[in-house]
Amino acid sequence: MDKINTPKVSSYQTVINSIEDDYDTYQWFGYLLWQEQPKTLLCEAAGIDRLYSNLADKERNELLGRTVIFILVYVFIRTQMAYMALPVLPLCLGLFFLKKGKKEIIIKLSSLFLQQEFSQDIFGQKTLYQLAEIISKKYHTTSLVDVIFFNENFFRLFLIGIFLLFVSPFIFVNIFDNLLVIILFMFFIKSIVTSRWTYRHPKLMRLI
Repeated sequence: MDKINTPKVSSYQTVINSIEDDYDTYQWFGYLLWQEQPKTLLCEAAGIDRLYSNLADKERNELLGRTVIFILVYVFIRTQMAYMALPVLPLCLGLFFLKKGKKEIIIKLSSLFLQQEFSQDIFGQKTLYQLAEIISKKYHTTSLVDVIFFNENFFRLFLIGIFLLFVSPFIFVNIFDNLLVIILFMFFIKSIVTSRWTYRHPKLMRLI
Protein backbone atom coordinates (compact mmCIF):
# COMPACT_ATOMS: atom_id res chain seq x y z
CA MET A 1 0.00 0.00 0.00
CA ASP A 2 1.27 3.43 -0.92
CA LYS A 3 2.04 5.72 1.96
CA ILE A 4 -0.31 8.68 2.17
CA ASN A 5 1.54 11.98 2.35
CA THR A 6 0.00 14.33 4.90
CA PRO A 7 -0.06 17.88 3.51
CA LYS A 8 2.02 20.39 5.43
CA VAL A 9 -0.06 22.85 7.44
CA SER A 10 2.82 25.29 7.86
CA SER A 11 6.58 25.61 7.56
CA TYR A 12 9.48 27.21 9.37
CA GLN A 13 9.63 30.02 6.81
CA THR A 14 5.89 30.65 7.15
CA VAL A 15 6.31 31.18 10.90
CA ILE A 16 9.23 33.56 10.35
CA ASN A 17 7.19 35.47 7.75
CA SER A 18 4.34 35.77 10.28
CA ILE A 19 6.71 37.30 12.84
CA GLU A 20 7.84 39.79 10.23
CA ASP A 21 4.43 40.70 8.79
CA ASP A 22 1.86 40.13 11.54
CA TYR A 23 1.80 42.74 14.33
CA ASP A 24 0.39 40.47 17.07
CA THR A 25 2.81 37.63 16.30
CA TYR A 26 5.72 40.06 16.29
CA GLN A 27 4.61 41.56 19.60
CA TRP A 28 4.20 38.13 21.18
CA PHE A 29 7.66 36.93 20.20
CA GLY A 30 9.10 40.24 21.36
CA TYR A 31 7.49 39.53 24.74
CA LEU A 32 8.48 35.83 24.78
CA LEU A 33 12.17 36.54 24.17
CA TRP A 34 12.41 38.49 27.41
CA GLN A 35 10.98 35.68 29.56
CA GLU A 36 13.59 34.16 31.84
CA GLN A 37 13.72 30.58 30.50
CA PRO A 38 13.70 31.35 26.75
CA LYS A 39 16.28 34.09 27.29
CA THR A 40 18.52 31.76 29.32
CA LEU A 41 18.21 29.09 26.63
CA LEU A 42 19.21 31.51 23.88
CA CYS A 43 22.03 33.16 25.83
CA GLU A 44 23.91 29.85 25.95
CA ALA A 45 24.98 30.58 22.37
CA ALA A 46 27.89 32.94 21.72
CA GLY A 47 27.04 36.52 20.77
CA ILE A 48 23.42 36.40 21.92
CA ASP A 49 24.08 38.59 24.97
CA ARG A 50 25.17 41.37 22.62
CA LEU A 51 21.95 41.01 20.61
CA TYR A 52 19.87 41.25 23.78
CA SER A 53 21.81 44.31 24.91
CA ASN A 54 21.22 45.93 21.52
CA LEU A 55 17.52 45.07 21.67
CA ALA A 56 17.20 46.56 25.16
CA ASP A 57 18.86 49.78 23.96
CA LYS A 58 16.50 50.03 20.99
CA GLU A 59 13.41 49.44 23.13
CA ARG A 60 14.54 52.07 25.62
CA ASN A 61 15.31 54.58 22.86
CA GLU A 62 11.98 53.84 21.17
CA LEU A 63 10.09 54.66 24.36
CA LEU A 64 12.18 57.79 24.84
CA GLY A 65 11.58 58.87 21.23
CA ARG A 66 7.83 58.42 21.50
CA THR A 67 7.78 60.37 24.76
CA VAL A 68 9.75 63.27 23.24
CA ILE A 69 7.49 63.34 20.16
CA PHE A 70 4.41 63.38 22.39
CA ILE A 71 5.78 66.30 24.44
CA LEU A 72 6.81 68.31 21.36
CA VAL A 73 3.45 67.86 19.62
CA TYR A 74 1.61 68.64 22.85
CA VAL A 75 3.56 71.89 23.34
CA PHE A 76 3.02 72.81 19.68
CA ILE A 77 -0.76 72.31 19.97
CA ARG A 78 -0.92 74.35 23.16
CA THR A 79 1.39 77.19 22.18
CA GLN A 80 1.24 77.23 18.35
CA MET A 81 5.01 77.72 18.33
CA ALA A 82 6.03 76.28 14.94
CA TYR A 83 9.65 75.62 15.92
CA MET A 84 8.44 73.04 18.47
CA ALA A 85 7.17 70.90 15.59
CA LEU A 86 10.39 71.07 13.55
CA PRO A 87 12.16 68.13 15.30
CA VAL A 88 9.09 65.86 15.00
CA LEU A 89 9.70 64.68 11.42
CA PRO A 90 13.40 63.79 11.97
CA LEU A 91 12.44 62.05 15.22
CA CYS A 92 9.70 60.05 13.46
CA LEU A 93 12.21 59.07 10.76
CA GLY A 94 14.71 58.02 13.41
CA LEU A 95 11.99 56.05 15.19
CA PHE A 96 11.14 54.27 11.93
CA PHE A 97 14.72 53.03 11.47
CA LEU A 98 14.98 52.21 15.18
CA LYS A 99 11.89 49.99 14.97
CA LYS A 100 13.20 48.39 11.78
CA GLY A 101 16.45 47.47 13.54
CA LYS A 102 14.51 46.22 16.55
CA LYS A 103 12.37 43.98 14.35
CA GLU A 104 15.45 42.50 12.68
CA ILE A 105 16.86 41.52 16.08
CA ILE A 106 13.56 40.02 17.25
CA ILE A 107 13.26 37.98 14.03
CA LYS A 108 16.83 36.73 14.39
CA LEU A 109 16.40 35.76 18.06
CA SER A 110 13.00 34.19 17.35
CA SER A 111 14.39 32.10 14.51
CA LEU A 112 17.22 30.82 16.75
CA PHE A 113 14.75 30.01 19.52
CA LEU A 114 12.38 28.14 17.18
CA GLN A 115 15.25 26.13 15.70
CA GLN A 116 16.32 25.08 19.19
CA GLU A 117 12.77 24.35 20.31
CA PHE A 118 11.36 22.36 17.37
CA SER A 119 12.55 20.00 14.66
CA GLN A 120 11.89 20.90 11.03
CA ASP A 121 9.22 18.17 10.80
CA ILE A 122 7.15 19.83 13.54
CA PHE A 123 6.83 23.05 11.52
CA GLY A 124 5.04 21.10 8.81
CA GLN A 125 2.68 19.41 11.26
CA LYS A 126 1.65 22.31 13.50
CA THR A 127 0.19 25.72 12.79
CA LEU A 128 1.71 28.87 14.24
CA TYR A 129 -1.01 29.01 16.91
CA GLN A 130 -0.39 25.40 17.93
CA LEU A 131 3.35 26.03 18.18
CA ALA A 132 2.74 29.17 20.24
CA GLU A 133 0.40 27.25 22.55
CA ILE A 134 3.05 24.56 23.09
CA ILE A 135 5.62 27.25 23.93
CA SER A 136 3.32 29.19 26.27
CA LYS A 137 2.40 26.04 28.23
CA LYS A 138 6.00 24.88 28.46
CA TYR A 139 7.30 28.23 29.70
CA HIS A 140 4.13 29.36 31.53
CA THR A 141 3.74 32.57 29.55
CA THR A 142 0.81 34.52 28.09
CA SER A 143 -0.33 32.78 24.88
CA LEU A 144 -0.41 34.28 21.40
CA VAL A 145 -4.20 33.92 21.34
CA ASP A 146 -4.46 35.93 24.58
CA VAL A 147 -2.28 38.68 23.10
CA ILE A 148 -4.41 38.85 19.94
CA PHE A 149 -7.61 38.96 22.00
CA PHE A 150 -6.20 41.67 24.26
CA ASN A 151 -4.93 43.83 21.37
CA GLU A 152 -8.25 43.58 19.53
CA ASN A 153 -10.21 44.49 22.67
CA PHE A 154 -7.96 47.40 23.50
CA PHE A 155 -8.04 48.69 19.92
CA ARG A 156 -11.84 48.48 19.98
CA LEU A 157 -11.94 50.47 23.24
CA PHE A 158 -9.48 52.93 21.73
CA LEU A 159 -11.71 53.59 18.70
CA ILE A 160 -14.81 53.87 20.89
CA GLY A 161 -12.98 56.38 23.08
CA ILE A 162 -12.08 58.55 20.09
CA PHE A 163 -15.65 58.37 18.79
CA LEU A 164 -17.07 59.40 22.16
CA LEU A 165 -14.77 62.43 22.20
CA PHE A 166 -16.49 63.79 19.11
CA VAL A 167 -20.04 63.20 20.35
CA SER A 168 -19.52 64.04 24.01
CA PRO A 169 -21.66 66.91 25.34
CA PHE A 170 -18.86 67.78 27.78
CA ILE A 171 -16.80 69.79 25.32
CA PHE A 172 -14.03 72.11 26.42
CA VAL A 173 -13.85 75.77 25.46
CA ASN A 174 -11.22 75.17 22.79
CA ILE A 175 -12.69 72.08 21.16
CA PHE A 176 -10.17 71.42 18.41
CA ASP A 177 -6.99 71.81 20.47
CA ASN A 178 -8.27 69.72 23.35
CA LEU A 179 -9.46 66.92 21.11
CA LEU A 180 -6.06 66.81 19.42
CA VAL A 181 -4.31 66.64 22.79
CA ILE A 182 -6.56 63.86 24.08
CA ILE A 183 -6.27 61.81 20.86
CA LEU A 184 -2.49 62.27 20.90
CA PHE A 185 -2.39 61.13 24.52
CA MET A 186 -4.53 58.08 23.70
CA PHE A 187 -2.16 57.08 20.90
CA PHE A 188 0.76 57.43 23.30
CA ILE A 189 -0.97 55.29 25.94
CA LYS A 190 -1.89 52.67 23.31
CA SER A 191 1.75 52.29 22.31
CA ILE A 192 2.67 51.69 25.96
CA VAL A 193 -0.23 49.38 26.85
CA THR A 194 0.14 47.07 23.83
CA SER A 195 3.68 46.10 24.73
CA ARG A 196 5.61 43.27 26.34
CA TRP A 197 5.36 44.91 29.77
CA THR A 198 1.58 44.50 29.75
CA TYR A 199 1.72 40.96 28.35
CA ARG A 200 3.64 39.91 31.46
CA HIS A 201 0.48 40.50 33.52
CA PRO A 202 -2.36 38.25 32.26
CA LYS A 203 -4.75 39.37 35.03
CA LEU A 204 -4.36 43.02 33.98
CA MET A 205 -4.97 42.00 30.36
CA ARG A 206 -8.23 40.30 31.31
CA LEU A 207 -9.42 43.38 33.20
CA ILE A 208 -8.85 45.57 30.13
